Amino acid sequence: MKRNEITEAKHLKLGDRFYKQSDAKKTVLELVAGKPDKTHNVFAREPHKRYPEPLKRDTKVVFLRHGIIFS
Repeated sequence: MKRNEITEAKHLKLGDRFYKQSDAKKTVLELVAGKPDKTHNVFAREPHKRYPEPLKRDTKVVFLRHGIIFS
């Protein structure tokens, strides 16, 4: 995936950074793990915040960069 490519949230990997296509402020979010339910299988949070927010899998996002996952 290339920088500034428009895609859906379900195509991102853990740690990827992006912003929602409809967000005028372009708030950067990071894909994180979370407990999936029927409509929200993807979770994201701002890099400096603790708690993630759920996103729908088909949310249009603008990819920024791959993240670094520490294990």
